[in-house]
Amino acid sequence: MPEFLSLAQILQPVERVPEQATIADETSVVEDNRAAVYIDDEDYLREIRFFHAHLRERLDIAVETLLCEISREVLARELLLAPVEIAAIVSDALARYRQLDPLRVRVHPEDAAALSGCDVPVFSDEALDRGDAFVDLRGGSMDLSLQTRLDDVTLVVRS
Repeated sequence: MPEFLSLAQILQPVERVPEQATIADETSVVEDNRAAVYIDDEDYLREIRFFHAHLRERLDIAVETLLCEISREVLARELLLAPVEIAAIVSDALARYRQLDPLRVRVHPEDAAALSGCDVPVFSDEALDRGDAFVDLRGGSMDLSLQTRLDDVTLVVRS
């Protein structure tokens, strides 16, 4: 039958005498344990830093994606309330890039009427979405599409 021990007896410290250990041996064991703990702490801190960096990177990506989605939704709702002021957008682009010799403007057919007073010829392009415009220049063309303008805003938000 096992002997009954009181709680006080269980909690009393037990003195253990190391078998054939010297003071020098005990010191080296303690130093070795401290070194092991230090290495483990360094590994642990490195892992924490790595995890933090990874989490930060993922958070930055998530925030950027969320901002882009919110921007698109806000823009879509805004376009439902008020059509794109394509005339103002094209007029601003023509004034800004006048020195590049604009040849023509391409817009969606439903937006062409809004550009009746334009200084350069306006062509309807079924391939474009409403609110999109391209200004063709001698050296190329300028993309004034909604997606490009939204991408420009997103770049500003990212930086």
